[in-house]
Amino acid sequence: MSAWWSKASELAVRGEPTVLVTVCTVEGSAPREPGAKMLVWADGQHGTVGGGNLEFTIVDQARKLLTNGDAWRFQPYPLGPLLGQCCGGRVGILMEQLTEATWLNEIASAEDGGKPYAITSTLCEGTIRKHIDTSDNVTGLSDNAVMLTDSNGHPVSPGPKFDARNHTLRELVDPRPPVVMFGAGHVGQALAPILATLPLRVRWFDDRAEYAAQGATITLNLTTQVAQAPPSTLFLIFTQSHNTDYDLARAVLARKDFAYCGLIGSATKRARFEKRLVGDGVPRAMLSRLTCPIGAIGLSSKEPAVLAVAIAAELMITVQNRVRRTVPKAVHAR
Repeated sequence: MSAWWSKASELAVRGEPTVLVTVCTVEGSAPREPGAKMLVWADGQHGTVGGGNLEFTIVDQARKLLTNGDAWRFQPYPLGPLLGQCCGGRVGILMEQLTEATWLNEIASAEDGGKPYAITSTLCEGTIRKHIDTSDNVTGLSDNAVMLTDSNGHPVSPGPKFDARNHTLRELVDPRPPVVMFGAGHVGQALAPILATLPLRVRWFDDRAEYAAQGATITLNLTTQVAQAPPSTLFLIFTQSHNTDYDLARAVLARKDFAYCGLIGSATKRARFEKRLVGDGVPRAMLSRLTCPIGAIGLSSKEPAVLAVAIAAELMITVQNRVRRTVPKAVHAR
């Protein structure tokens, strides 16, 4: 699934009136986290804020927003009997009409740049002011950190009669982590469509021309792609050649600034590679950063489709375990 900002820009270009839905606050149990987004237009939607009756109600109200002319609406939803939900929590939802694409283009540029950024939405009478901050003052985090504040900058938790005017929604965002995948064989073909649905920026390479039809980018020197990848890249290595696998693993370990290096193979393959790597000057301390076998999360099957699921899960666990920003606890609004 394409990123929400990419889809929103596409809808804006074709002149499709669209509402952006954002989960702003969560108390207790809820189907989605703060920062989750969904796009709604007259005959379609993109993304999800949790499904079920909650989403059905939000989609209906978003489409009413398209016709009543309001710029935005903020609505708290208790997840109880009224919605037929048993989560027991409460969510605060912002619905806003997308009237121009400039700030969406700024988000796309920030994502391409690979640095954390902040989206600030100031809720004014009849309009929303947007600001995208890509300065060095924005620090990284693993998940979206979302905070709704009052006019004095104090975090709030909206109650049933909450008036959102003159409040500000601030979202701190880490761009989708970059993934570089080497190998378009059985595992690569099974994994590529899974990764395409996840919040990752994936580049897929092979050195065999016949695999271009599978969607991989063909390059004769795969190791050059290691050098060209941005910092904190997650590398996946499963080519048709053990020698190529070795060259790629060595190149990744040599650059040191990677987030993950996963290599397909057995414990025996790992032992042989480790011996060669040490002989080629790779510090022993770096060997612990090599994940091999890849996708070893407890599934015994070696079927490509099963292994692909395991690798995808391992990748997302790695992403989730990155250092998180501590977000101040909200105070209750009157």
